Amino acid sequence: MKSTKLIPFIPKYSSKKAVPWLIGWIIAIAIWPFTLCYVLIKLAARIKDPKLRKSAFVGIAILTLFSLGAWAKGLSTSQTGTTTATNVQAPAQQSQQTQSQSTPQASPAPEIGKRTKSSGCVITNALPDKACTPGAIFSSATKDVVCKSGYSSSVRSVDETTKNAVFAEYGIVSHPTGSYEVDHLISLELGGSNDISNLWPEAANPVPGFHQKDGVENSLHDKVCSGAMPLITAQEEIADNWLSVYNGKYTPGTGATATTPTITPTTEPTPSPSAQTTKVVKLSDTGICHAPGDAYYDRTTNFTPYPTMDACVAAGGRPSEK
Repeated sequence: MKSTKLIPFIPKYSSKKAVPWLIGWIIAIAIWPFTLCYVLIKLAARIKDPKLRKSAFVGIAILTLFSLGAWAKGLSTSQTGTTTATNVQAPAQQSQQTQSQSTPQASPAPEIGKRTKSSGCVITNALPDKACTPGAIFSSATKDVVCKSGYSSSVRSVDETTKNAVFAEYGIVSHPTGSYEVDHLISLELGGSNDISNLWPEAANPVPGFHQKDGVENSLHDKVCSGAMPLITAQEEIADNWLSVYNGKYTPGTGATATTPTITPTTEPTPSPSAQTTKVVKLSDTGICHAPGDAYYDRTTNFTPYPTMDACVAAGGRPSEK
């Protein structure tokens, strides 16, 4: 086959040299600044006017410098982009793994009832009305949070308006100073909140009262912080029946019978019959509070003694109409 010359400055080729020719053009395109310079020099060499030819060479030199700069920059950007894409993907995966490891799993919420009543609340056997005071917690209060020194005082916030509302819900119109305390059912040190659904008026007497409940709260807090009991268990137990923990009927968190009480109850001397007859208010089995002088006072033989009428009413009784 006859050789053909496409452009004067491009070497002749034939069908036998098609592959080498194609490879040569690929290389020429890859290093296009040098190829462009070569082509322009060949074209400028054909200019017959010396001055014009010289100007053409100068322009070719300047254009070649710019072309080489653009070519080198493009090559560098391509390599950097590939490296960056690879490097970005790896940290992204590491970040996801680190985040999944460092983000704490949401703690299960304790089984606490919902507040369904805001009036006519009744205290029964030193326990609040669960319809009014089921308990409430701060969702952010984890074990690490509540076990920090000073945590309880940093979140305590119950104003006088709220306290008066609590007394009103339980029907307590007046009370001697120190006879009641607006207490947190789930204590602050166990993650309890200041919401009114976690507040109730707890009497000091009869024992056990709010002083003894403080001991229960401290004991459970110590068990939680030592790792002996999960926080959620302590919250559920004190919300359900703090007296069971106080009386040592079972070991908190296990349901097993305790060999020794978790907290030693404070005992109160039993008043003599004569003192009961003249000094105490009797809460009968029917839930009626009989004060000295009441028509049925002497007839009531099965009763729970209370020092005052307010304490008897707070325990769930109602004043006698006689």
